[in-house]
Amino acid sequence: MAPRLFSPDDPRTPLAHSDGLLRLQAELTYTVEGEPADLEAIADALPPDLTRRCTDRTLQLAFGNAVGRFDLPHLGAVNVFTGKFGEDDYTRMIEQLADEIAELPLEAGTAAHGMFERDEDPARLRYLAFLYLRLITSDQAPAHLQLVPALQVILHHPHRRLMREAQWVPLERTRHVDPGSLHQLLTTRAGLARSPSNLALASALRGHLPTYVEEAVPRTDLDVPENRFVRHVLDLAQDLVRTFRALARDRPLHFRRRLEADCDQIARALAPINCHPLWAGLSPMARLPFDSTVLQSARGYKDIFRHYLRLRQSTRVPLEPARAAELLELKDIATLYELWTYFTVARTLGDILGPPSSASGFIWTEFSASARRGFQITWPKGHVLYYNLTFSRRSERFSYSVPLRPDITLDLASGPNAGLHIFDAKFRLYRVDAPLADDGDVDQATFRRDDIHKMHTYRDALGARTVWILYPGTVFKFYPTGREYPLASTPSKLSPIPGGVGSIPLIPAELLAPDLSATLLHLLGPTTTAIP
Repeated sequence: MAPRLFSPDDPRTPLAHSDGLLRLQAELTYTVEGEPADLEAIADALPPDLTRRCTDRTLQLAFGNAVGRFDLPHLGAVNVFTGKFGEDDYTRMIEQLADEIAELPLEAGTAAHGMFERDEDPARLRYLAFLYLRLITSDQAPAHLQLVPALQVILHHPHRRLMREAQWVPLERTRHVDPGSLHQLLTTRAGLARSPSNLALASALRGHLPTYVEEAVPRTDLDVPENRFVRHVLDLAQDLVRTFRALARDRPLHFRRRLEADCDQIARALAPINCHPLWAGLSPMARLPFDSTVLQSARGYKDIFRHYLRLRQSTRVPLEPARAAELLELKDIATLYELWTYFTVARTLGDILGPPSSASGFIWTEFSASARRGFQITWPKGHVLYYNLTFSRRSERFSYSVPLRPDITLDLASGPNAGLHIFDAKFRLYRVDAPLADDGDVDQATFRRDDIHKMHTYRDALGARTVWILYPGTVFKFYPTGREYPLASTPSKLSPIPGGVGSIPLIPAELLAPDLSATLLHLLGPTTTAIP
């Protein structure tokens, strides 16, 4: 008998496919019943921490923060979603991340002459770039993100330029003679011969007419910078696929199968495009045509240009390799949420302060050769936003006890709230059906109390002014240190110089983050106004 999958909500009725998919919620634990060999095959197709063998004939599946599509032996296609987000939030976070990174003034790799350097260093595997390519080549991607339709538009209506090519044609077939080439009629190539014609030309040439005339013949040329650019983007996609196929060879079986399947999906989607004869007649691209109005505004081309910027700048994502691997191996939405919150804080600060002046390269720490330390974005006034900045007794940033590395550190250089403000991403919710005893919260998606406890640790050990949870919920809350100020349920109720811990809801589906924006504006001081 084939393995059967049971939900904890109904442990007696096996789950059935709908539209070719089994839809499972990541937060629930499912039970699979079947033959031992079949259960072993299912377990081998998943990371070890997602499965637990209960008996010879039962296997439990608990996906946790791992979301997305899994192709499992005997069970088929399984779509795992999280109840904390809508099903399209994973897509939104990747898209928004790619946009934010593409717009950063990165100190390295942003000049036009450096855009085409091939980076084959395996220590800088392009995790987010591959995630983004996997997304835009998928049929499940939103229509505005799909890569193949934009490429098909270009193949159906490729950009071309009109050129005039000089050709010698018989006199009787001549249609147009450029005034600038009339002198060519006197050359030996024209083959002047006597003619009884009474044409004005024969009269001017003393009774002679040319046998051949040089004529500028119009033709269209597809070998233009814009088409060379599109072919370069296709080469970049193929390079990413080759890189990750090589990466898969030395990975565990479940990871290798999944990554190879992703590579196969991308290759299948782009194969008909890559085989088109348009690309064979193009010259190599020598420079990126930034100034091309076609790339900036023409149908198809503007979409490819946007995808290219996202793919190239995504190679500079400030993730340590082990964390970034989680995005590929598990589609770990908690890891992605942490990175997304950093760039959302950066974008919100940019809306208030204007564009940042720089975004740093990546520095290795003394603790580990693979741990990224202190990726930073700086604004002209000296405010700095760090990602995973390390605090310890030995480092420049001091922690008087154990080493700590909060997700986001905002160092305000001036103003009444100058100093450190910590933000920590928590992809966790506590759902309540009744008011909490101490402060009367009635919202259905609030923060976990033990997460607030950790914020106290950060504030005490690092000397931060304020420390905040960023989480996908609905409750804004701030607990001030002094008794003279009440709990704040909105940013407008914060004291002029707040000190304490709190929570800020932050959800990818919402294009605006009003609580985050209002909180940052408050921390920057009363004289700060948002850039229109």
